Amino acid sequence: MLGKKLIFVLVILCVNCSFSQEKDSTLVALEKQVTVATNDSLKVEALLNLGIYQLRRDFNKISKYHDQISRIIEFSPAYDARSQMGQLLQQKGVYNRKKSNYTVALSRYQESQRIFLELKDSLNLSTNYHNIGVVFEYQRERVKAIDNFKKAIAINKQLHNLKKLADNYNAIADNYFYVEQLDSVQYYFDQAIKNYEFINNEEGIHQVLANQSASLTRRKKHKEALPLQLKNFEYLQTTNKKEALAESHFNLAHLYNQLKQFDKAMFHVNKAIDIAKNEKIGELLSKSY
Repeated sequence: MLGKKLIFVLVILCVNCSFSQEKDSTLVALEKQVTVATNDSLKVEALLNLGIYQLRRDFNKISKYHDQISRIIEFSPAYDARSQMGQLLQQKGVYNRKKSNYTVALSRYQESQRIFLELKDSLNLSTNYHNIGVVFEYQRERVKAIDNFKKAIAINKQLHNLKKLADNYNAIADNYFYVEQLDSVQYYFDQAIKNYEFINNEEGIHQVLANQSASLTRRKKHKEALPLQLKNFEYLQTTNKKEALAESHFNLAHLYNQLKQFDKAMFHVNKAIDIAKNEKIGELLSKSY
């Protein structure tokens, strides 16, 4: 009997150990920064960093961080929190864009833009222009999207920020397809890959592959698009980016459907639906159905 109890205890310990090993080490480190912060400004900075991380992994969890930040800023007038408020509004913009609340997202970006202009904060201003460009892209206002991405590019060239430049190039590229400038599509994708490779950013490289695949799909070049999307999908399976993984499942379903491989299409669209339900990604759930 004692032996059975010992075995049971060992099994529980092994399970707990397994769960702890699976815990996201980056998330643990970011959460620790919040708890060890020695003043309000540092705590807000840590919560903002946590929000940035979760926006790309599990964005439904960031509302609680935003509530904490708002309370701290409201009741801690001892320091200048304008920059942090601008960053908070920017994150709220991204959150609302992911929830398909485009009008609210644009409003939050415009509020944060006023703060960054007042502070002459070029780095955050470039991010803000990029985010506004994304909202216009989602609203299919391609000329406005390109205009804002170009503003971000101009700032990041001055700052020599290769990561942000690559993000800008990757975002602007496919918008040129809709204004019938196909040479610009390829040019900006090439520039994005070049910058991501220079700074050895694997995640960025795979984002470009996904966007190139989507661009080829829109031109009905499904056989060329499939291997690029499969490379991106293989990479996403090693990450915690649930929203991006759901999008990749959806895109693979569409490609396999066009290629008349219907069993594979059904497998991937059902996976997209499962993730979209769990993560409350309304637009993707609608598209998948």
